[in-house]
Amino acid sequence: MKTPDQIITELDAIRIQIARNATEVRELELRAVTEAESFATEYANAYKRASGSIEERKQQATLDTARFKAAKERGRDLEAQQSNLQTQARLLDIHLRSIEFRMRGGH
Repeated sequence: MKTPDQIITELDAIRIQIARNATEVRELELRAVTEAESFATEYANAYKRASGSIEERKQQATLDTARFKAAKERGRDLEAQQSNLQTQARLLDIHLRSIEFRMRGGH
């Protein structure tokens, strides 16, 4: 059986981890949005600079923005990381609530 001090220490550690995860989620969300916006802006500019038919302009814009496409993909990766962190935060929150429930005399 854990002592009250051990339980309080564990609760504090969980609260700190939840706060860190929340901060990291916000940072990942911002980076993902920034990467997607950068790609969209560059693609639009490349399309406007290109000449020829619509299809030729699309192809040229795709070529001109290849390096930004990697950034857009990183944005997708960041969104996946964000989702993972949100899941971890929810699991930590559930764990925290179960500990608090047991401390109040629940089974």
